[in-house]
Amino acid sequence: MAKPPLPKPGELPQSLIFNPHIIWDPVPWPWFDKLDESVARELTKIRLEHQKEVLGLQAKALDKAINAINKVR
Repeated sequence: MAKPPLPKPGELPQSLIFNPHIIWDPVPWPWFDKLDESVARELTKIRLEHQKEVLGLQAKALDKAINAINKVR
């Protein structure tokens, strides 16, 4: 049985296209300037920790993909 053809990226809904740079609920910049410095620092720290976690998971996924490709050989 033949595999169905893979859809091209332009044919997929945007929600199904991988985008590692999605920003979830950012603080609007006009509000950010009005925040207390300690709150702004904490929000920045949270955002950086989130990015670090996401990048770590992406690195693990890449390692698994590379291992899977190497096993096919």
